[in-house]
Amino acid sequence: MTKSRGLSVVLVSSLAVVMSLLTGCAQHGFPDLQREQTAKDELPGDFDAMDLSTFDTTTSRFTATYEGNDYYVIMPEGGQAPCLAITGSPGTPVTVCSSDGFVETTLQDGTVVQFGPEPVPGGRGWVAISANVRVKE
Repeated sequence: MTKSRGLSVVLVSSLAVVMSLLTGCAQHGFPDLQREQTAKDELPGDFDAMDLSTFDTTTSRFTATYEGNDYYVIMPEGGQAPCLAITGSPGTPVTVCSSDGFVETTLQDGTVVQFGPEPVPGGRGWVAISANVRVKE
């Protein structure tokens, strides 16, 4: 192997490690994103009418069902902070995102939802329905 070819192999390997670390940072605190996608993790047909072109739909992961709403974690294209996709409530489906991964939203049925890196603790009036999602009772 020549010196320049050896250097290229080292640079490509180093770049792969850096990209892996960066991807891990984007997913840190979101354990559902650390596992392989299964059929249950795919966004249901409710989302077919939405423009999902800004999301990597191969990253969707089912995280919880609570009071008739299904909650999914999904990554936007470009690997920013994960987003929350919700279906089941009147007026949904809906996706909510923020640059830092912390989101609070109120659904049309009045359910207040918080989403962020784990741990998302329960607390007075809050129910933790997954490692990343809690709802106000």
